[in-house]
Parts: sequence; structure tokens; C-alpha cells
Amino acid sequence: MDHASPYSPRARWRRTVLECSLKPFDDLTPAGLVGRWTQILTAWAQVLDRSDALGVLLWVADGSEILSWSGDLAQRLEWARYVGFCNTDALPDLYYPGWYQNRPGRPFRDDAPEWTYGDLAQAITALRQAAAGLGVGEVTVGATIDPGPEFAASPFKYVEHPEILVTFPPGPMAAPMRFVSAQTRLHADPRAFGGWPQGIPEDTPLGAHLGAQMRSLAAAVGFDYLWLSNGFGYSHYAWTPTGELLRPEGWRTARAAAEGATTLGFWRSFREQAPDLPLEVRGTNYSLGVDLATDGVSHRAITALAGLTVAPPNLPVLHADLLAQDVVCYLTRLAQTPGDRLPYRHYLNDPWFEQNPWYDIYAREPLEAYTALACSRLNDRGGVDAPSDLHVLSIDTERGQVLPEEVNEVAPHLLRALDERADAAGPLVWVYPYDDYHDVLEQQPDRLPQLFAGDQFVEHAVAAGLPLLTVCDGRRFAALQAAGQLPESVYLAPAPVGATAAETALLTHGAAGGPLLVYGSLEHAPRLREYLGLALAEPLEGEFSVTGDLDPDLYETVPAANRPLRHRAVTSGGGLQEVATDWTAPGLLVTVTQGNARRAYAAQRGNLIWIRGSVPCGLPDREPLWRLRHDDPAEFAQPALWLRALFGRLGWALRQERAAVTQEPVRLFIKRCRGAFGLVGAKPDTTVHVRLRAPDGAPLFGEYDTRVVDGHSVEQFGKTIVNEVRAFVDATSGRFKVKAQPFGLQHQRSYAITGLRGERLTFYPDPTALAAGRVLVHSQPWAETLADPPPPVPHQVDLARGCLTVEGWTGPLFIKW
Repeated sequence: MDHASPYSPRARWRRTVLECSLKPFDDLTPAGLVGRWTQILTAWAQVLDRSDALGVLLWVADGSEILSWSGDLAQRLEWARYVGFCNTDALPDLYYPGWYQNRPGRPFRDDAPEWTYGDLAQAITALRQAAAGLGVGEVTVGATIDPGPEFAASPFKYVEHPEILVTFPPGPMAAPMRFVSAQTRLHADPRAFGGWPQGIPEDTPLGAHLGAQMRSLAAAVGFDYLWLSNGFGYSHYAWTPTGELLRPEGWRTARAAAEGATTLGFWRSFREQAPDLPLEVRGTNYSLGVDLATDGVSHRAITALAGLTVAPPNLPVLHADLLAQDVVCYLTRLAQTPGDRLPYRHYLNDPWFEQNPWYDIYAREPLEAYTALACSRLNDRGGVDAPSDLHVLSIDTERGQVLPEEVNEVAPHLLRALDERADAAGPLVWVYPYDDYHDVLEQQPDRLPQLFAGDQFVEHAVAAGLPLLTVCDGRRFAALQAAGQLPESVYLAPAPVGATAAETALLTHGAAGGPLLVYGSLEHAPRLREYLGLALAEPLEGEFSVTGDLDPDLYETVPAANRPLRHRAVTSGGGLQEVATDWTAPGLLVTVTQGNARRAYAAQRGNLIWIRGSVPCGLPDREPLWRLRHDDPAEFAQPALWLRALFGRLGWALRQERAAVTQEPVRLFIKRCRGAFGLVGAKPDTTVHVRLRAPDGAPLFGEYDTRVVDGHSVEQFGKTIVNEVRAFVDATSGRFKVKAQPFGLQHQRSYAITGLRGERLTFYPDPTALAAGRVLVHSQPWAETLADPPPPVPHQVDLARGCLTVEGWTGPLFIKW
């Protein structure tokens, strides 16, 4: 007999990776180590019970334990026993002046034990013994390397071999930071090392040294793989949206081939020394297009050279207002991956600093987990692939604690988000040209600024409330379009950067009436220009007056009506060039003017809408360097908001109620799961509210009293948004409620809907139940059990759309399956 709960499908992680420092271990005897690992694994038992495999990523130090390994298990191990920023004594100018002087690294406890490499080997053996004792099974153990100076004292990096450091940003700025660059080379070192018993030869590539050392260390202590952290192997410095190809003085795309070759040299030299060692990567803090454009980083080539089998995970979200950066970066990574494992990384604790994100950043709000785990990508069948692996950074605090109460709070959210992952395309799908973008890097690097601008524009649009959660690789989109297997969604795509199969598929889709949003410069898209009735003129930048402002939001303090558009060529993929062949054409939605010059900014033909897009930011010329300098939205128009408004013309209309245009918008996203529309996201400012209208009408929020105003539902959610929407009402106004009901042994779900006064109701039940004819629609909650049951409420079933409709009904309605 099947006793499975109808509430949860009991999905499983393919692998759970627990990231851990050495701080929890104070008894280094074999029994003490086994006992502590047993406590840790037991604390996480509810997650491991839903996982097919276990990985443990050990943050021993910062990779210096690999670089300085001598081959002697009795060698003393310098480990990350500190809280705060390390190595300031070795290099006083290591950090930005004034940043970290009040948080110097200090031991987390005075009696922290000394470790040797032999102790590390015993700790890994003890982990495997504890896992076997609990029936967990095989464990893979990873080592880590990070380019930064924060985590542990590192004489190798900062005293003995400072030649592996680079200063970022280079140039005249007075506030540099110094990081290890994977592209550097070592001076000779006569000491014996595990990978170099006769010493390190002069001019040894750092990749070769790391590979030789890791091969030796893994064999000696039991590591199974290496994790490269914080952009190591991808760029000199992973914490800025600029890089070697983009400097304050402008683009240097002619250097793309040389920079890319230097980066790939690291991976080649590593693989020469460690050809078979499994590798996993964290990647940078930025999207694929930004990596390609600013550092010439070829993810495609790195994946092949490194032999990666797992994609980089999402980013650690430090604040709710960075959720858009996390989603956009993650989606670009999911578009095309080396395998079908899609890792999600949850930022729980920070074992190096006095912060524990679950408590002091998220304040126990699971906003990031529900959002990132709702991301998905279209597969070759037109279905979706969802995140499959879980990483937890980290399971221990800076005090070395593993808190069972913390696990008990977080784990249920992780498991619910796992069960509620997307199983179909969302209402908005991003067509992301993974291969075409890499071809630009290799063949037409002068077009790289368009890649940068496109990803940045989408990120700003998501930050402004664009509900994007699904991605589709460009070539897969073309294949699905040709096969007639594209899901019925609105598709968002960058303007083509050349004649590609994706360009043909976009035009074919648009000409057939498929809803399509295109953004970016049309300089290299002549067929799309012609389709829209546009041509090219001299590129312009600077400030423009706007005709046809599409700002969809409602403000208590109305912004100035004459806010100009500021367009910077350097961050926005060149100047504004598009002009209309007929300025009286009805398809022109937005035009901008500078003096006597006029440019088309947004245009529509049928269900195809194009917007040029501008990135409202200048390049950083002062710290913080990890973010572009944003324009003041009170002074300048925000075209990222216009993209949300244009999506509303084709799909869901999402308006936000804000006190002023400077107030942070809601980050709201929409997924599909078991027929329902799942709303997830977060509010950086909880006083902001969203008004929503879908093609079927106003959505009715599950378990909420929904107020409908002007045909839009007005939400009342808190900091974290997690809601299931199955019902939509075509009403101008009213108050409605959807409430879950008991459903008995024969059914899986039951809902009561109240407030109907004859409006058309559209309801999306579980598609399997609908196809099987198991959905009941009645006027009473237990109508099917009555001796003389009333007839079902008349309704129409649309199997193609997966919904049913009820029209003209007044009073309560009960839907069950």
C-alpha cells in the first residue's frame, strides 16, 4: 500500500554538499573526530535522508595548505582559525585603506588546536567512518582554494611568493586590493614540496604548481576533488563588473584573445600535472556575458579544458537587493551546462567573519532559497530542468558551532523549495545565446560591449520587478521552434549580434505571432531592423528627452514628467543609432530626442516588441568596485521599468505601488509547478506592493483575501514571497479568497473559492488529474459523498492550456481532485 503523503512529492537531491571549516573539531583523536562528524551528519539527517550522495567541502585554509604542502604528514598545517581579515601583518597594503583595520584577523579561540597534515588525513578518514556508521554511504571530500587574503594566514602567498599576487584595480586608483591570480608564475623555490620534491623550478605556472601539489595532497590525505572559489581561474579579480577589457578609460576588446589565452593557460598547466583530478568551480559574481566581455573568459573553453561536469552554482546573496544579480547570473550559467547536474548553493553561515547570514542578513527569511531554487532551463523536449544539487555554505559558524536549531529552521525551507521546483516553463523565458556569445568572443570581439550591455540591462529589469525565472539556450530555442515544441510563454531575447540560427528562429517565431521581447542594439541585426521598419544613423549618447515613457508604476510622490534618458555608450553597447523609416508608424512606442536628432527606442510589430535598452550606470572609479555607479532614478528615466511594462502587453501586467521612484521595487518572480503559478521573491522595502493581472485575469493568492482594483490583484505579502496561484478572476473589482480544504483519502487537493458574483473564473489544477478527468467542481465541499449529490457546477475544460473555466457562477465554489 502506498502511504506517500499527498502534500509532498518527496523529491531528492542528487547530491548534498556540506561545506565546513576545521573550527568545529577540538578533539583530534580518532574517536573524537568520528564523534564530531557523527554529530554534524546527524544534525543534517533530514536533508541527507533526501539526498542520493553526500559531499563535504573542507575549508581548511584558503588553498595555502595545498600550495605549501611539503609531502610530510607531520608538517604543521596553517588553517583558518581566525575571525576577521588575515595577512595584514605580512602586507600592510593588502586591503583598501580604511576598510578592514577595525576587523583584523584574530584566533576564534585561544585554545584552538594545532593541526598537522596527518591530522587532516585522519579527519577525512573519520568522516568516512562516521558516514558509514550512519548508513550515509560513499562520501566525496573536496579541497578548496580561494584567491583572496582574508581566510587564513598564508606565508606562501604573502611572504614567500608575492609574485603570484595582482593589484586590482590596476592604474592610478589609490585604494587597491591584492589577490592571487591564477594566470601568474612562480619564482624558483629550493624547498621540497609534495609535487616538487626537488623544489619549484623558476617560472613555474601557478596552475602547474597547484596541479602537482593537489595531486600529491589528494593521494596523501584522501581528497577526491578540488573546488576553485571566488572566480579563481576565471579572472584576476571576481568582485567587479569591469575587468581587463573594460577600464575607466573605456573598452580594450583588442586584448580579448590575449587575455583569454592567458586564462586558458592556467587550466592547461593544471591539467598537465593533474589530468584526472575532478574539479568544481564557483565562478565569478557576474553573468556569462559580463565574464566574456570584461575578461575574455570563455566558459565554453574552460569547461572543456578543465573537464568540468558540474556547472557553477548561483551566487551568495548578501542582501535582498542583490537577488536580481543572483538570478540573472544563475540563469546564464544554466543555459548550457557540461552535464545535467545543476547545483544550488545556500549561504547559511560565514565561518571566517562575525556574520551568519541566516540570522543577520536574511533575518530568518528564506527569500533566496525559494527564488534561486525556482530557476529552471528548457530542455530538448520543451520541459524544464531544475536545480538538482544542494551546497550549504557553511554548516559551521565563525565560533565553530554547528547549531541544530539553525538546521531545524533552514532545512524545512530547503526541502519544500526542492519539492516545489519548477516543472514547466514560466510565463517569461530568456533566450540566452550561449554558443553565439562565445563565437563573438572568438571571432568578433569588437561586439563584446553588446553582451555586457544586454546582461546588465536584463539584470536591472529583474531588479525592477521583471519576473524572469526560466532560461533557454539560443540553439535549443531554434531547435524547439523548428520542431513546434516551444512552450506557450513570452520569450525574451537579446538582439542578434550576427546572422545565426537563433536570429532566424526569433524572426520566424515573431512572424508567426509568438510573443517576443527583444532588447539591445540592432546594429548587427539587419533582418530584424527591416521587420520593425527601422534603419541606422549616427550613434548618439548623452541625455535625451523622452516621448512615450512607459513607467508602469504608481507613486505617492509622482516623479518629474520630464526626466531625461541618460545613455552611456560605454556601458550600453554603443550609442543610440536606430531611426524609423516612417516616424508616423503606429508601432513606435518610445522615441528619444537630442537637439534635432531623433532616435527610435522601442517599437512593436504584432507580438514582437523591441526595446533598445540603456544601462543606467557609469563605470566604478571609486570603491565599492563590485558595483557600477547607478544614476539617480529621481533625475533620470529608467528604461529597465519599461521592459516590465512591455512584458505586461504580452503577458502578466505587474504594477508596483511605491512612495517614490527612488524606493526599491519588489523582486517578484513567477514559476510553474504542478499546474500552479508560483509567486516567489522578496521585498527590499516591505511597504511596496504589487498589482498583478494575468492573461486570464486577476490572480487570487492562495490562503489570502485578494483585493481586486481596476482589474489587478493587490498583494499584501511580507519580506519573503512564497505563494501558489491556481485561480484567476476576470473582474474589475471585488474581494475573493482561495482557501485549502480537507480532501479525504480519495483525493489530493481541495480548494474553496469565495467572493464570486458571476465573473469568469479560470482555474489550473494538477495537469495529470485534469487529463484523467478527476477534477470535481461543486457548490458544496463534500458534494460527492452525499446520498443525493447536487450536479457539478458547469465548467469548460481546456486540456491544451491545463485549465478549466467557470462562468456566471455566484457564491462559493469547491474544486477537488
